[in-house]
Amino acid sequence: MFGLYRSRNPEEAAINAARIHAACFPQAWDAAYFEKLLANPTTSIFFAREEGEDIALALFQKVTTEAEILTLCVLPRVQGEGIGSGLLWFAEKELEREGCSRFFLEVSAANIFARKLYNRLNYKEFSRRPRYYPDGSDAICMEK
Repeated sequence: MFGLYRSRNPEEAAINAARIHAACFPQAWDAAYFEKLLANPTTSIFFAREEGEDIALALFQKVTTEAEILTLCVLPRVQGEGIGSGLLWFAEKELEREGCSRFFLEVSAANIFARKLYNRLNYKEFSRRPRYYPDGSDAICMEK
């Protein structure tokens, strides 16, 4: 069983986020980059934790009533267990309490699993950015 929480400790969050991100993406963001993002008061980070270890993260940037998902990642060894959808649902509810009513994201057209997750959670495609990612895949822009 996993727990969900919003981190209020930017230094610890940056280290844990960098570890998770590196396990999920070839061009991972390092702890210094996460620290820079988390220094902005409009940025919020949420984690899923299991047995004392952070296993997933969702990073958002909020502007007035809109929030953009900057990254969402789940450690590969626990993917497919509903952690990503649970974490995203939790983060959205927290941000809705703060007045957010629209959510945005970009996802690689090649990331089939993430696209299915976002579709299940009622995100809809509204645009594409051709050859946006380093592998040449399009970015699919989605909103909810």
